[in-house]
Amino acid sequence: MASDSTPQPPCESPKPSSPSENTTLTDCDNDYLRLRSLLLGDEFEDVLKQQLQDRSGIERVSAIISEAIALRSAQDDSMGKTLAPLVNTAIERSIERNPSRITDVIFPILGPAIRKAVAAALSNMVQTLNTLLEQSLSPRALSWRINAWRSGMTYAQYVIARTVLYRVEQVFLIHRDTGLLIHSIAAEGITAEDPDLVSAMLTAISDFVSDSFVNASADSLDGIRVGELSVLIAAGPSAVLALAIQGTPTDDVRSQLDACCEDIHRVFNSLLKEFNGDRDSLLSVDPYLQQCLLSQSKDDLPEKGRPWFGLIIVGLVVIGVMIKSISWFLIERDVNSFTHFISQLPGFVLIREELQGNQLSVHVLQENGRPPLTDSFSAEQYKYIDIHVEATPIHIGELPNNDPTANELREKIIDSINKTALYFQPKSDVFTEHSLAALSDLMGLIARLRESIKQDQTMDIQVMVLGFADPTGSRSVNEKVSQLRADRVRELLMENGMADDAVIAWGVGSRDLKHVPASEQRRVQLFVKAYRINRENI
Repeated sequence: MASDSTPQPPCESPKPSSPSENTTLTDCDNDYLRLRSLLLGDEFEDVLKQQLQDRSGIERVSAIISEAIALRSAQDDSMGKTLAPLVNTAIERSIERNPSRITDVIFPILGPAIRKAVAAALSNMVQTLNTLLEQSLSPRALSWRINAWRSGMTYAQYVIARTVLYRVEQVFLIHRDTGLLIHSIAAEGITAEDPDLVSAMLTAISDFVSDSFVNASADSLDGIRVGELSVLIAAGPSAVLALAIQGTPTDDVRSQLDACCEDIHRVFNSLLKEFNGDRDSLLSVDPYLQQCLLSQSKDDLPEKGRPWFGLIIVGLVVIGVMIKSISWFLIERDVNSFTHFISQLPGFVLIREELQGNQLSVHVLQENGRPPLTDSFSAEQYKYIDIHVEATPIHIGELPNNDPTANELREKIIDSINKTALYFQPKSDVFTEHSLAALSDLMGLIARLRESIKQDQTMDIQVMVLGFADPTGSRSVNEKVSQLRADRVRELLMENGMADDAVIAWGVGSRDLKHVPASEQRRVQLFVKAYRINRENI
């Protein structure tokens, strides 16, 4: 028998005729709400909270949470972005509460790293010391000492510069936008650190420099140096090429780095722009990175050409100075020998000598009847100087003993005249006031002496006037002033009756008399000689 009732169709949500109908509840929604109200009543919210706090519910969530995190992480990176601030905050708070804890955690990493660095430094130091000891007494060491002196460096600095290698140990290609490592290579025999870690550190340092300094925001870091380790960096539009170098690189390394970075961007430009972390797509950059694995010893550098022209000039100057010094020594030797010879020669008195180059001019007083001075020596004896002699004849002889009383009087007068000095104003032939008073007394003595000589027809006198100067002026000035002073006194003697040929005036110049005041060095002194006349020659 057929039933009168027909089956009810399931609740269907009516299709909205307009957008505004989306906010209205469907019939099924209303039925679900009525059912929840009949079963739970008004305590629905409290029951829901109780279920969430139930231990069994937490256990059910913990059983699937790791799989849920893994599944979500595989879909996108939203989980990492969400957890990163929480993890950073947790680490910071942990360090603030217990700083020693983080030290204990990383100690197993720091200890081996420090020991390895110290061992490497000691090994390099021992190797350098061994090289120094091996080379210290070799011909190369002597050459290095000379070159170090020429370059203004210490010997140790020069040896290190000559023996220590520079070597590119690692090459890194890093994506510029993401900081991800694209590819890296290491030199043979080098135990490379984690390339990804090095790449991340370089990126962090570069970002720090760009963010910390306003002027550097438009530029990129081009190098880092710590001790003997340096990192050269070449930044392109899409990638950064970095070289880890031990030692001091030359300019050629920088040039090769820039050229390699340009070649990589030219060949792999599209792949670099589309790089998404897949390193396999850029494995073909390896040959380009291999070109940057450079190494070179300072000994391998080409020797600079010797500055032969400069060496020749210096050599000629040294030879010229040596020749000049030897010539000066030989000239001085001959001058000293000749002046000593005159001082030992009887009948001659050396008044002055003057040397210009190898030309020696001497002024002497020559006793009457003596042969010329030039007859007493030969030019071959003094071959390094040319000698010019200017001799002034004087009468030198003993007083006659005809009248002992008259002779004693003449000797007293002559002694008084010889002890008299006339002083002058500085740089002139003007007498001082004291000398003007003494001048009249001097002329009186000269007159008395001439009167005494007239009474004896067998005698005559000769007066030598010597002028002096103080050492304040030059040699030529002093000689000129002293000659003017001597001529001044000679003129006064001739005005008082002395014959022209009986008075000789000579300017001596300055004599180094440190114990005599300058005012007393500006003087004229007279030296009178009485001699017997040889009547056979009259």
